[in-house]
Amino acid sequence: MDDLMLRGLLFVAMFSGFFACVEKPKSELIEINVPDKVNTEITLHDIADSIQFIQLETRPDAFISRINEVYLHDNKLYIWYVFQKILVFDLDGKFLGALGKQGDGPGEYRSVSAMAIDDRSGEIYVFANYKFLRYSPKHELLEEKRMNASFDYLCMLDGERFGISQEYGNEVEGGFANETKLYRLGADIAILDTLPLRKVEMEKKIASVLGYTDYISSFGCNHFIYTPVTTNENYLRDTLYQFKDMQLMPFAKLNFPKPHLDDRGFKKYYIANVVHTANYISSHFYEKSSLHQFLYHMGSGEPYYVKDGFLDEDGDRLNLRVLCAEKDLFYFVKSAEYKSGAQEEANPMIGLVRLK
Repeated sequence: MDDLMLRGLLFVAMFSGFFACVEKPKSELIEINVPDKVNTEITLHDIADSIQFIQLETRPDAFISRINEVYLHDNKLYIWYVFQKILVFDLDGKFLGALGKQGDGPGEYRSVSAMAIDDRSGEIYVFANYKFLRYSPKHELLEEKRMNASFDYLCMLDGERFGISQEYGNEVEGGFANETKLYRLGADIAILDTLPLRKVEMEKKIASVLGYTDYISSFGCNHFIYTPVTTNENYLRDTLYQFKDMQLMPFAKLNFPKPHLDDRGFKKYYIANVVHTANYISSHFYEKSSLHQFLYHMGSGEPYYVKDGFLDEDGDRLNLRVLCAEKDLFYFVKSAEYKSGAQEEANPMIGLVRLK
């Protein structure tokens, strides 16, 4: 698929959510078996309909060491990287500038915790250290306000704003609790409604993260939620939920190979995410500190189960993250090859992968 066709596909995907949603969550639970063994030889070309490589321009004011998230809007890539700055590139990899300014003063931000782009208005929302900032499609600051709450995830669903927070170490009777909550937010970002998603009670205060925040996946009128539990439990939270009108309904269950606990009583699988695209269910999970990815085609029932990622032409293994669920569009990040310590290394490459 050539670059013009891919850009047209991305443009159509951006507007697919404009139509009114009337579908209701389904009540039948789908059970999907995760294979016993990984397949170490699955390549990107085995699963991809098209692959586009984008080498991000390297500049002193746009050097990226590690990427947290990638967003796509209006034929631009918004790169939220580890030092909390948000950089913008076009689909040829040309650096277009940074979103906002770094700092602690008015109109500035540090320590980004959540970001979202409203595909309808083109506005960009950023949460950073109890501060909310709203930008125009041209990256002009429109609003800034201090918040009493902080969010780990933000998204737009059917024209409404939703946020998810992970709260660690809340004191409860007999110990502490790690809790996950979903909030429906007003136009002024005020909390309108709250839905508890997870609550894990512990004797000691324990907190950890898995490095993924793919909590909500959407296509058409369908919205799905999975939020991970990173502490040890005696059962596996392996179910993806469908979300509608602030209600959750079990949708798909991943049947991982048993036993789910090791000889010491610790979980064998730490599920980082379960996401649903138009034709696939994807999950990243850790087993014995190794990262695995499971892809399942909903139509054919074909499973793909790899360790450390899918192979590219160079023999590197690359993990796929959802970029546009409507079009089964994923992305990967490939670091530049190390050359020498005498010069600054190149920025990573972004790959856009549309699955078959």
